[in-house]
Amino acid sequence: MSGLNSGIVKPVIHGIRGKITSDVLDGGRLEHGPNGFIAHRTIHVEDIPGDGAAVLYNALLVRGVPYYGQSHPTIIGLPCSDRVVTLLPKCQHKARIDIVYQFPSGSGNIYVNDPDDMSPEAATIEVATTVQGAQTQRDYLGGDLEVPEYIYDEVVVDPVTGTSTTRPAVIPRRVVTVEYQLPMTIVRYRRRERPVVDGVPLFEKSKLYTGKINAATSAHPTTFGDPKHYWLIAGITGQSDDGGQSVNVTYEFQRNPDTWITLLTPKDTQGNVPPDLPEQYKVEKRLYEDIDFWPLNLTL
Repeated sequence: MSGLNSGIVKPVIHGIRGKITSDVLDGGRLEHGPNGFIAHRTIHVEDIPGDGAAVLYNALLVRGVPYYGQSHPTIIGLPCSDRVVTLLPKCQHKARIDIVYQFPSGSGNIYVNDPDDMSPEAATIEVATTVQGAQTQRDYLGGDLEVPEYIYDEVVVDPVTGTSTTRPAVIPRRVVTVEYQLPMTIVRYRRRERPVVDGVPLFEKSKLYTGKINAATSAHPTTFGDPKHYWLIAGITGQSDDGGQSVNVTYEFQRNPDTWITLLTPKDTQGNVPPDLPEQYKVEKRLYEDIDFWPLNLTL
């Protein structure tokens, strides 16, 4: 593969705390797995000061030894993610440093052959549905939870004579409020991105989209198969583990099966909606701004 060199690079580099005697890039092998590309490098160091564990620590401080997060010398953008120091047999002040270049976590979808390539297929996806307590006045088909009118014979006792009589009585029809368990679905996308994509820093994207619900456009009428206003972006968070060269970003979406639109209706003193309430008294209010989710470049 072009860009990979095998052999000894700069055989002797003198530093403050020791010297590098060999620096070998493994140019005959390049791995590619769930975390992207993986490359290896071996460095031998001698004249390391200190005793015991200090020798191991000081070996990593020798000038020329790559630091954590430093880019691979020939594969630009692939960070140093692992450094293992081993003392050479019978050599107290000589050590071998085995170095691994890879993205330590995340999907590894920043391809070294094209640093700007962001593939939505490379994201990892987590889905979870749980239930939470809620109140409703409708059944699963959208009909009112209605207690029908009831007419019965009421017994009335005369307080003077003590005699009993009956008379017709009516319990009016009403719509009631009940407690139930509402299923809520959470979808999390995780992928590795550049800190700035299309000129927009991650923190700006997080501010722009978090707390917004999905809009519907002619090009993208649905989100996860649902029409507008079913999905809320609950959070966009990121963490870099390679010195800021890339960021592991998590997008969290939350679905409300009743949509994120609030329905306002008049209620009686018992907190119930009057029966046969005309539609003009049922007012829908949107508490969340809607936005097209598709510019996030995720498989929605």
